Amino acid sequence: MIASKRLCIMDEHSRGMSLLELLIVVAIIGIIMVFALPSYRDYTVRAHRVDAKTMLMRIAAAQEKFYLVNSEYCANADMDEAMPDGLGIDHYSNEGYYNVTIDDAAFDSAVGYSIVATAVGDQLDDDAGCKVLSINHMGVRFGGPSNGGTDDPRCWGK
Repeated sequence: MIASKRLCIMDEHSRGMSLLELLIVVAIIGIIMVFALPSYRDYTVRAHRVDAKTMLMRIAAAQEKFYLVNSEYCANADMDEAMPDGLGIDHYSNEGYYNVTIDDAAFDSAVGYSIVATAVGDQLDDDAGCKVLSINHMGVRFGGPSNGGTDDPRCWGK
């Protein structure tokens, strides 16, 4: 009988959270979100850059293979053609965040190549400092807001 009286007393006092407690929880969640969302967004932008870097390195390796067979590097027009006429690689990165091209104007195909990845879609808007990533036949890497602009070493993770 004493136990049943205790249950009744506890039920009267523990009806749920007060409005003040609820507001405190909402404020704490809001403070956490203020710091967490920008950090998360920065992380996703950097992760999307990996998509471009992977594609650039894949095309660079394919270019060297193409050169061994054909004694010249592949041009942009033939990039998506199957080997041995081309590289057999699409113009978009695997996840679709970058458009990848071979810059035919940078080098004569007999002596070199330059591969350029340009951000598209949300990546174009979100990654203002590293919209363009590139690599050439000498392994020189570039990353910045525009092709031929100021190189930002953070784009390649240096």
